Amino acid sequence: NQPSRCSGKERRADSWYIRQKGSKSGTSFNFSMHERRRERLASFVRDTLPQFFTEECTLPSGLLVSILHVVVNSKGTRADVSLSIFPDALKKGVAEILKKSENRASHFIRARVGSKFSPAIRFHVH
Repeated sequence: NQPSRCSGKERRADSWYIRQKGSKSGTSFNFSMHERRRERLASFVRDTLPQFFTEECTLPSGLLVSILHVVVNSKGTRADVSLSIFPDALKKGVAEILKKSENRASHFIRARVGSKFSPAIRFHVH
């Protein structure tokens, strides 16, 4: 039960195949390193913003803020956060509060991201 030994040409051919096609088992990797970093950063922002809303943001009581999705641009310098606000009667006032607190949200994320670079946060209320 010894592992089979292959020549250098076979190893190079196998590594070329994996780089070009993903893996030899048929599963392919659809994300480049930059796309994976953007997805991880978007997930981190999505998980951290509720803490910002409860600790740092002065929102009216009886309000439900739902994060619909977070999109990080290709360079990772900006994160567009789509939010839904309930009840609808408070939507306009809360949108103004959130627009004014975008800079604080960016600093809040920057303090927790553990990376040299962090995105600027932009809120979009739907």
